[in-house]
Amino acid sequence: MLPKSYRLNRSAITRVVRQGKSFSHGALLRLKVLKLPRGARRPVIAIVVSAKVATRAVLRNRIRRRVHGALAPMVRRITPHALVLFIQDRTVARMPFVTLSEELDTLFRRALLY
Repeated sequence: MLPKSYRLNRSAITRVVRQGKSFSHGALLRLKVLKLPRGARRPVIAIVVSAKVATRAVLRNRIRRRVHGALAPMVRRITPHALVLFIQDRTVARMPFVTLSEELDTLFRRALLY
């Protein structure tokens, strides 16, 4: 899990979803990005897994934990932005960890966050 200082709160999530720029990589992942004010020192991130992706909370939480684990080494390289990462397919739960990390890396490069 990411430290609390890197997490986005619920009200900020709605702002990022409404005003942010959208990026996607395949059918698995979608990213919404909103630039933070100049004084921000670190990115803030939220990971959203809807009930349409996985009806059982156990599977949604497993997906969320895997993505948090893949994000942990990358988070220090990301420029200060507000990010909301939407997981759009349940195959992320079965995807090899290395592949998930590469997918996230590609998505962040496409969004110019490094």
